[in-house]
Amino acid sequence: MGREKEYMKKLVIFLLLLTFVFADYQQILKSSWNYYKKNKIEKTGRPLADTDYDNISNGSYGKDLTFSESVSYVLFRAVLSNDRDTFDNVWIWSLKNLMRKNIYHVFNWEKSRWEPMPEWKKDYLFAWRYTPNIKKTNMGGVIFVPEESMTENGWRNGLDVAPDGDQLIAGALIMAHNKWGSRAGDYNYMGYAKNIINDIWEKCVSSRSPGYIEDFNNPGAMEKWFAFYDKKGRLLKNLEKENNNAFLSIQTQDADWYGVGKYLGKVDMSAFEGVSFFTKDNQGVKLILEDVEGQKITIEKRYPYYDHLQEVVIFFQKNKDTNFRWNAVKNIMFQPDDDYFALDEVRFLGISKTMVEKNYHLFSNDKGDPWINISYYMPFLYHTFAQLDLNHPWQDLFRDALADIQKSKSITLRNQSGEEFKGNGALVPDWCMLDTDNNFIDLPWARDGKVDDYLSSWDAFRTWYFLGLTYALYPNMNVASVMKDKTYDFLTDKLTNEKKLTGGYGIDGRNMTIRGLQYEYPSTYGVYLAYFTALEDKENSEIVLEKLDDMYNIRGYWGNDPKDYYKQNWAWLGLDFYCNKGKDILSLLKVSDYLASDRP
Repeated sequence: MGREKEYMKKLVIFLLLLTFVFADYQQILKSSWNYYKKNKIEKTGRPLADTDYDNISNGSYGKDLTFSESVSYVLFRAVLSNDRDTFDNVWIWSLKNLMRKNIYHVFNWEKSRWEPMPEWKKDYLFAWRYTPNIKKTNMGGVIFVPEESMTENGWRNGLDVAPDGDQLIAGALIMAHNKWGSRAGDYNYMGYAKNIINDIWEKCVSSRSPGYIEDFNNPGAMEKWFAFYDKKGRLLKNLEKENNNAFLSIQTQDADWYGVGKYLGKVDMSAFEGVSFFTKDNQGVKLILEDVEGQKITIEKRYPYYDHLQEVVIFFQKNKDTNFRWNAVKNIMFQPDDDYFALDEVRFLGISKTMVEKNYHLFSNDKGDPWINISYYMPFLYHTFAQLDLNHPWQDLFRDALADIQKSKSITLRNQSGEEFKGNGALVPDWCMLDTDNNFIDLPWARDGKVDDYLSSWDAFRTWYFLGLTYALYPNMNVASVMKDKTYDFLTDKLTNEKKLTGGYGIDGRNMTIRGLQYEYPSTYGVYLAYFTALEDKENSEIVLEKLDDMYNIRGYWGNDPKDYYKQNWAWLGLDFYCNKGKDILSLLKVSDYLASDRP
């Protein structure tokens, strides 16, 4: 009897301590949220992100930027904190200043002037960056860099889409609707969420098959096909439709010659036999290929005049063009004979591999460029999206997102010196791209000294938070195998033998000293806390939690820089997951009366 009393006494003490610790962490979540609101959200509702030390707009040096990503973090946290006032304040600012359909004017960097928002960019997605004091005009806004100037000034451009922000904004709107209910007009959370979800798919999701170059179903793809023509004439580039199928059309007036082309980067075409495409209302074309050394080959093709889209095949003449770098092709171009040219379904021929079913990929932009950021995948949202958007197969993207994450663990990439890094089966890369055979390869712009895709670092680590949420919400959907595998062994080994997890590694698992990746950060520990919590690994969760505790300042922030929005958000999200195991998010993503909700 005495032993039972002693046991019960110890149990009560343990439960009291557990309650105290839990309450303490809930207080930290509350205090740090209040500190963040005070220091990182302007009274206007603009959420602040990084300080601009690159002087992006020639007037913004030392001022804080805003990203669609920083908007998404604040909205997501506001719902979880039951803070409707902050949610609405930030939402309305973002709706008016970053949602592209509502942007009145942008700053055209090439022409150095404010001008109307391009019509083809108007949708329910968000410009990825807001920049204050552009060109010392004392006006903040979004910088637009036309495609022809992207090579030189693309880093200034803020008008494109980064769909990680759009997805999480849509998810936060769904959660807000479920928590507080939608109202009319700008506060119709669910109506806006549905429109955002539709446009994410339409602009950023692509189905790819081997040999694919372009099908123009993504409206942004038109931008990537540059036009060249006799400047004495005029040229009109447009997207048309035939039987609900989109295709590119080019029409000229008074031009002696013209054409369209696409930059491919460095495509290995040595295994391809030719090119096929669909066209109509013209009778011939010159196919021009350019390799990375500037050598060009031209193949002429005549064909019957069609008044509807028909396939044309052009075979390569490799026995004739032996000096051409077939393994490193930079551009593909079409120069038509007639004043009108239609182009659709452009593909390489001669691929030995076949694909049984379509595979869907989330691209990191709205232009159809096959750049992939693995950490942009948020499978925990896709089943909810599928119930709200019946026109697109979001559940297929759920399946293919897991496949892409797993596949990327074995990617081979190179650094600026050409040194090869082969994925160790545990880590995912920050960036990669799909080639025409659906393989992951280096980005053409990765080794520029600013973006190194051979690293698993500031972007990649977020993957484990989103997968942790996915596993918590959908434990029977084969998520655990992607989360665990060699990834769990790698992270556990680092904690056991090196007593820490750093800001990042090479994708082969090497410890890196580049860009401060050798140090420990609250952002990464926040994510790894969620990761181990999701897998119910209490031992490693406690180790990581202790690391995060040591980095917390009682004033309400983590680390030594309270202005670092990235650290503060990810430490907070990880701690929230530890406290609530994702149940707070699960309850707010359930679909009930959503389908009856009107769109704005």
